[in-house]
Amino acid sequence: MLNKKKEILPSREECIKLIRENNPENVVKHSLIVNKIAMYLGKKLKKKGKKINLDLLDRASLLHDIDKIESLRNGNHGVIGEKMLKEKGLHKIAKIVRKHVLDQILLGFDSLEEKIVFYADKRVVDDKIVSLDERLKYILNRYGHLNKKLQKRYSEIEKKINKLEKNIFSEIKISKELKELK
Repeated sequence: MLNKKKEILPSREECIKLIRENNPENVVKHSLIVNKIAMYLGKKLKKKGKKINLDLLDRASLLHDIDKIESLRNGNHGVIGEKMLKEKGLHKIAKIVRKHVLDQILLGFDSLEEKIVFYADKRVVDDKIVSLDERLKYILNRYGHLNKKLQKRYSEIEKKINKLEKNIFSEIKISKELKELK
């Protein structure tokens, strides 16, 4: 049996410092709201008996956009974040960050933490919680010109995200409006 060294996660404070070092305040605010949704859903799912690492979910949702500014300059959002985090030895967080971008839903997810960070990010425009439809329209309008693949596969992506949302909320039986978080 291999002796695998357990990956030590950074603290919340260290994650917030990292996101601040790499991004302007608007990205920090966005990340904090995504984190709020992710943790709310994660805790609800855990209460329903789902196996979930809340510490990993917390840190990954805080760091999901660590590469936002860099990737706006150079493309490959998620891929750059993954690389940045792997360089810091944060491989578990890096994998989740890589999978939070829109077209990843076509490839599928390996964990509940990946699904929740992906979904929570798709509910926030800037630092406001919005409907899934509103966020998807925002993404297409804001970034669609940068990504032709996104435009071509948008209908398929939209269907899969709506299915993910339905699956999450059918488990916890709460309103998708998330009024209690606004």
